[in-house]
Amino acid sequence: MPLPITREQLLLLRRQSTSVRRGLHLLEKKRDALIRTIEEDRRRFEELRHRFEEESQALEVAYTQLRLFEGAFSLDLLRSNSPTLAVREEKESIMGCAFPQFYPEGEEAWEVLHRQKYDPALSSFFVDDLMDGMRRMAEFLWEYINILTRLNILNRELQKIRRKAGNLEHNILPGMHQDILRIQDGLQERERQERQVRKRVVRGKKKTEKPRS
Repeated sequence: MPLPITREQLLLLRRQSTSVRRGLHLLEKKRDALIRTIEEDRRRFEELRHRFEEESQALEVAYTQLRLFEGAFSLDLLRSNSPTLAVREEKESIMGCAFPQFYPEGEEAWEVLHRQKYDPALSSFFVDDLMDGMRRMAEFLWEYINILTRLNILNRELQKIRRKAGNLEHNILPGMHQDILRIQDGLQERERQERQVRKRVVRGKKKTEKPRS
């Protein structure tokens, strides 16, 4: 339904247009901040991803060798002493975008294993290789998990912001601009007609006043 052609509606549209532009500006600032954060995290994630793949391959080799040369006994021993690792979740945010970050509570799992029945002096070097691989993985695993979690959430938020900003820039604001122009043209045409009416009224009065004089 077309908006009424009134000065009040024109002023209201102008105020709304100003508010929408301000909101678009804030969305663009949030978008730029998220892009910077994502780019920084992406560079770090690529470094960690390469390291994660290398360490995963090394762990796979160590695990396979342990199973091949010592059977499941050593793994069962390690598994029986493997503690439950408590994980703490903390909420963080960037430009109003909240995301979880995870941190181990207390000691890492591989540290607890070293303090229990596992004895490096009595075990084979296959167990040593597996434990060393777990230790190296633990050095960056939580950072890898947190960056991956943060990237996934920030990328989804960035897509939402881009859709909102695109809708404001390409749909809402142009629509408001067209309504403002239509109301301005309507008001100008109404003023032009009113001036013409006033002129005819003035001319009519002058004509009626001349015969009397």
